[in-house]
Amino acid sequence: MRRWRKPLVVMTPKSLLRHPRVASTLEECARGAFQRILPDSLGIRGERAKRVILCSGKIYYELEQRREKLQRNDVAILRVEQLYPLPQKMLGSFLAGYPRGDADTVGSGRA
Repeated sequence: MRRWRKPLVVMTPKSLLRHPRVASTLEECARGAFQRILPDSLGIRGERAKRVILCSGKIYYELEQRREKLQRNDVAILRVEQLYPLPQKMLGSFLAGYPRGDADTVGSGRA
């Protein structure tokens, strides 16, 4: 209800505290800014992506590790860092770069 945004304190799994891919440089801490949505780390865009996964938190690093193990260069993983209020317009602009297809639902059994 306030006009200014108050930082949210987040409890995180201990496994992420020393994870090498999670750490930010001092430059990023000093000059960077909070990003509500983070693009795919491999830069998979457009027709190269047969599937787009939206996730948040620790699961991103598990999905990225699995993608590397399976050598799947056709799966884009987008990280949604702000879940509420969901930045719908920004999310729409990120998803606009990918072809539209049938949406799989979690637990549908389709791989």
